[in-house]
Amino acid sequence: MRDKQVDEQHLKHWQDKQEEVTEDFFYQAVEEEVIRKVNEVMADLPEQQRRVLEMSMSGMTVQAVAETLGMTVNTVKTHKKRAYVYLKEHLQDVYLFLPLFFTIDHT
Repeated sequence: MRDKQVDEQHLKHWQDKQEEVTEDFFYQAVEEEVIRKVNEVMADLPEQQRRVLEMSMSGMTVQAVAETLGMTVNTVKTHKKRAYVYLKEHLQDVYLFLPLFFTIDHT
């Protein structure tokens, strides 16, 4: 009787681990697809918009981006706004998945 309970516990543990692995693979696949799609769409941006967006995403302030690229702060803001509008329009198919990466710890 004890052996059967132990076997059932092992089986339950194995099934739980299998579900975790399957879920991890799912999230990894979705994350890779979202990243690929974002990179693909960003590559289609005009060069200045892409550079401004990449610098902003790396943590640079609007002022620092403007100084680095020799632009006014308002020009940087305009490029950022246009880039975000473009990304939003072209990433509608993956837009719904983005909250997954910020609300669920799948590591």
